[in-house]
Amino acid sequence: MTSMQAVARLPVRRVFCCRKDSLCDKQKSNIVYDVNKEGSVTQHIATGKDPLSKLEGLDYGLLHGLLGHLLRHAFNHGQAVFAEVFEDDAITPLQFMIIELVSHNPHISHSQICTAMGAAASVVTTTLKPLIAKGYIVSEALHRDRRVSCYQLSDEGADWFAGIRPKIDTCEDRFARSLSAQQRRNLLHSLRLIAGLDA
Repeated sequence: MTSMQAVARLPVRRVFCCRKDSLCDKQKSNIVYDVNKEGSVTQHIATGKDPLSKLEGLDYGLLHGLLGHLLRHAFNHGQAVFAEVFEDDAITPLQFMIIELVSHNPHISHSQICTAMGAAASVVTTTLKPLIAKGYIVSEALHRDRRVSCYQLSDEGADWFAGIRPKIDTCEDRFARSLSAQQRRNLLHSLRLIAGLDA
């Protein structure tokens, strides 16, 4: 095999970008998608130096008619809004989800959290680690099966979460600010149907 043939067989790494304006209008950011990985990386760039401006007039084909494509963009917009609203609270969206579940379900198991969040066990483990290290969540073995880990909020965690939890209303309002109240209710209902959460 020649060197050129070897290079031709290497997997192609495809990275795509889209442009988003900060909600505070102080900076612009690129959301960079790596199709070989789940998730995205946010790179902030100074206003007026956006290399993606050359994508203006780009033909998206049928992409803007695909639910998956639009949901990915909406997801990243939601992540950006959450980061701005909770900027001073050292919490991620996944951590918020876990604490919300644990606060309403004392002694919830690891597998129950995974199922409720639709996340892999390894993702939940990684997300839980800093919360346990800070003492916000307490991990213990289930009495009837010591192999099963379950979780509950500590008093400190409960107080901390109670102080920041109301911000989620601001986050949701900013996220959906382009929708009317009825459109927002309809969207939530439609998403629950798509996710199989409503009959």
